[in-house]
Amino acid sequence: MLKRKTEQSETSIVKLQAHTGKGTCPRDLHYVAKANITPDEQFKTEIHSRKKEAELKLIDALTIINH
Repeated sequence: MLKRKTEQSETSIVKLQAHTGKGTCPRDLHYVAKANITPDEQFKTEIHSRKKEAELKLIDALTIINH
């Protein structure tokens, strides 16, 4: 039982590190935010970059916690 959980944790860490290397986020950790304003191009760019940064920080935090 403990061995299986350890293997699952190690597998999860490897997957999170792969996502970090690619600059992606696992699908089940995505957060879809909807704005109540009409977005212009600058707004879309800023939201996209902040969302990407938040996802990567979440992956980093999960990787640190699982080590």
